[in-house]
Amino acid sequence: FLGSTALLEVSELSQIALERARTRTAREAITVMGQLAERHGYYSAEWDLQRAGLDMVLGEAGEALTVTDPLEAWVFHILPDDTGTSAVWVSSRGIMNE
Repeated sequence: FLGSTALLEVSELSQIALERARTRTAREAITVMGQLAERHGYYSAEWDLQRAGLDMVLGEAGEALTVTDPLEAWVFHILPDDTGTSAVWVSSRGIMNE
């Protein structure tokens, strides 16, 4: 939005988390994505509907990702913050069946 200085979108956050050599677990990947979004800002995707004949742009409010490793599964939810400079995020660990 206007005045936003956010630098990262969800695909960029997940790519960075996967590329980090020290990120070996789902828990570490979640932490990396959350800390980067807080520090550098998160912006959500926009859908320009002018191609469909509508004069509007819709913004997504946030995203949810499932991040897993052999031992744990996590759900990561993220939203842009009201200032356009950070992010609001939360994660929860799922239960793995053995």
